[in-house]
Order: sequence, then structure tokens, then C-alpha cells
Amino acid sequence: MNPSPPPPRDPDLLEEALGLGRGGSPPWRLAFVEDCVETSGAFVLHHFLKRALSTEGDGTVVFLGLAQPFSHYDRVLRKMGCNLSVQRNKNKLHFIDLLNLEFLGERRLSTAHGSAKHVLDFLQYCRSLTSEMDCSLVILNHEDIHSSDEALQMLSHLDYISDILIKAETLSTGIAADVHGQMTVIIKDAPGGLIKKLHSFQFKVKENGVEFFYPGSRF
Repeated sequence: MNPSPPPPRDPDLLEEALGLGRGGSPPWRLAFVEDCVETSGAFVLHHFLKRALSTEGDGTVVFLGLAQPFSHYDRVLRKMGCNLSVQRNKNKLHFIDLLNLEFLGERRLSTAHGSAKHVLDFLQYCRSLTSEMDCSLVILNHEDIHSSDEALQMLSHLDYISDILIKAETLSTGIAADVHGQMTVIIKDAPGGLIKKLHSFQFKVKENGVEFFYPGSRF
């Protein structure tokens, strides 16, 4: 008796929306991820991080940590089947912990006279490097914690220069046991251009990954 074929795998709606094939390189340069306090989009970073480190080749990942230390991401990715410590020892991952750098003292920050313009200039430079170095840039930002005009201007510029906008939002009905939020993926025809494609689906964050599904498909 022939064994029954395995059940078909559910499609990864995020991968499909982003145009990512199995093991292929992203067909875009800058992805801007926006979330809110009630619905974290950190799982999108975890998704990209695991994917990049699972891809064969001599490419590397440079991760600038502004929210959590390395130990946090290492713990989360281990549950997803990816050992960041091993990847770092193999020079596949370079983690820069900006939370613990000595120069981030309050006095030095004030004397540096930094501004949103400096950040924008740096991000624009990184954006130009993606074409030169044939790489991609992923930025995560919390949309609802900024109130100053300068910060809002920076967010608007990030949205403008991105190829893809990924938004993690709460459901209008609130968080449910089996649905944690709504995800919208906006594909532009060019940075600052018109919307080419728009994908919308829901998600549930699990201990070892995320499930994506269309509204109404879970009962």
C-alpha cells in the first residue's frame, strides 16, 4: 500500500506578498516596517533575519539593535530553529548593540547636536548603498510613539524612500485568542511612486514563528 501524500503546506502569505521565492534574494531594496505599541512588528524582523541567515551563499547580515540586546534575538531565533550565536561565530551575522555603546551617555548625546536631518542623511546614504552593494535594508519603527514635527517628518521620508511598506496593526475588534493583528503590505512601483500592489491578511504570533491567513479563513 502506498503511503498517503503529506498534506499541502499553507502558503506563506508574507513571502508571497513580498515576492520572495525559496532561497531567492529580495526583489526590492528598502522595506519599511511600521507597528504600534499594542501590536509589535518585531516578528517581521525575526522572519527576515532567519530567512537571510538560512540562504546559502557568502552574504552576511548587519543588525543594528536599538530595542533589545543580542541575547533576546538569539533566544527568539533559537525557537525558530536558527542559532544566532553560531551564525555570528561564522561571521554570517554582525550584531551592533547600540543600547550598550559607551558614547550613548546623555551628556555626549546632547553635545553631539544630532538631529532628524542627520538620521535622514544617513538613511539616504544606506539606501544608495543597497544598489551599490546589491543588498537590502529593513527598518522597523514604532509609528505611534512620535509626536514632534521633526520625528514625523523623518517617518514620512522613510515611507517615501521605501520600496515596500509593511504595517502591523491591531484589529478593529481588538486582539483575539486566535488572531493577534492585521498586516498590510504595500508594494510601490518605485520609491515615492504609486501603489503597485496591496496585500492584506491577519496573523497570529506563536512561540516558534508566525501564522498568516486571510480574514474569515479561521473558524
